[in-house]
Amino acid sequence: MRVRAIASLILVSALFGAPALAQHPGAKNGAKPPAPPEKSDAPGSTPKHPAPPPANVDPTLPTRYDLARAYVRFERALHTHPPPDERRKEIDSAFDKLSVAFFAGDSRHAIETMNQLTSDLESAHPPAAERLAMSLRAQIDPNVLPAGAPPRATIEIVQMYSLAGTEAAGDPWKIVLLDPSGAECASATIEPLSPSSRSARASLAFSRDKLEPGAYEIALAAEGSAPCAIARCFAVPRPLDSVRHANEARLNKVESAYPKLLRALDTCRARNQLLTERPSKSVSAQFLVDPNALEREVASEIAALEAGNDPYHRKKGDLWRVFRAGKALVPLRTFAPDAAAEGKAVPLVIALHGASGDENMFFEGYGAGELVDLAREKGFLLAAPELGFSFADGKRFDALLTALARDYEIDEQRIYLVGHSMGAAVAAKLAGLRKSKLAAVACFAGSPAEDETDIAPTLVFMGDLDALNDVQAVREKIEKERASGVPVEFRLAPGQGHTLLVGRYLGDAVDWLLKHTLAGGDRPVAPR
Repeated sequence: MRVRAIASLILVSALFGAPALAQHPGAKNGAKPPAPPEKSDAPGSTPKHPAPPPANVDPTLPTRYDLARAYVRFERALHTHPPPDERRKEIDSAFDKLSVAFFAGDSRHAIETMNQLTSDLESAHPPAAERLAMSLRAQIDPNVLPAGAPPRATIEIVQMYSLAGTEAAGDPWKIVLLDPSGAECASATIEPLSPSSRSARASLAFSRDKLEPGAYEIALAAEGSAPCAIARCFAVPRPLDSVRHANEARLNKVESAYPKLLRALDTCRARNQLLTERPSKSVSAQFLVDPNALEREVASEIAALEAGNDPYHRKKGDLWRVFRAGKALVPLRTFAPDAAAEGKAVPLVIALHGASGDENMFFEGYGAGELVDLAREKGFLLAAPELGFSFADGKRFDALLTALARDYEIDEQRIYLVGHSMGAAVAAKLAGLRKSKLAAVACFAGSPAEDETDIAPTLVFMGDLDALNDVQAVREKIEKERASGVPVEFRLAPGQGHTLLVGRYLGDAVDWLLKHTLAGGDRPVAPR
């Protein structure tokens, strides 16, 4: 049963990353989008830019970026346009089925199904141009455009799956580049793609002699319809590779002058490595980033380090960073509420994603980032590390607590875990291994093993439509254990499948967690 549950999250984790309209990891849910077959280079090292795919790989196959874009847009639509319960059941079942299709290697079908669900949620009759735009992928070369100079670029359009009725979107297709104000600044025309040739390249014709720094949207412009976004790109004032190398030279000098700042230097170096002119399509921390905003932030952080100060100590808000666990630098995303930035002792919620996921999953997926909103409302520190199976032995958990305690005052009576699928399995294991540190644990679509009985209080959520778990067997096991005194509870989520129940029930899980303290007993939960 557990093996099936762990494997099932690979889809959602691989889907996660950033859609084309995402903000960078340090700017929570601005134009809210955040993932992976391919792993990033170790943070702090010079990134090896992704090599072109082998000649025998179909270039129209969706990337992790494409999967992420479809998934996060779907989560946003589900969050913004909640359907009636009966329709919700259909959507949950469809999502679990597309997960199975993904496992079978049909990522195109997974994206097509998600896009159809999104369209149905957003509009009863989505325009043909919008449906077409959702099936397309766009890539500008160069990936990052130079600002302040006569722009020259080519654009490649790929259709990931065939779509009937694309002729309604116009013939030929007009692709436009929209500046930050929404005004057209470049365009290209491309003949409609055929099932036998689903990609085409064209030169962009710019209507102005220079671009201002900022985020630009690539959109499909069909007659009679508003432009439909396909992707985004950026214009930057300086070559990012030059900026990154100059920053690294400054950081090397800081290391010589202030060895006490080595932990902060780890994070600053990792953040600096995200400044690249060739962002990966498989590493979410790279394709999430808004390089202009991040360049300014890193410059400010380096200035603080040069003055002998740690810019991440009591850092407020949303931050992508790393922490050291032995020799490894582990990616981590945190959200610190006002109280944490003010030095007050706050509860800590650690969120664990699933197999092949990453540190951005709970910030951008799962109810469109619902857990971050809850952290802001209820005043707890949120930490979402890149997980990996090595977390289950407790050593990286300990290293994470040590790293967070350097920067924030943590209420040691109120440390909690929440996890989904494989993340739930790891959380359940830690509920026993680190019982002395954990006040409570919440598991979605996963539960403690039968031999894990000396555990922190644990709540298990499972959907009655979960086709990837034997729900009745889990329920009977937990009820039997609870009757024998094991502090574990089971909650059935009616009309929910394996994955989408997380966004639906995160609020209930957090309320349950925050009532517990390490010393035992309930504690009232008051919004801040």
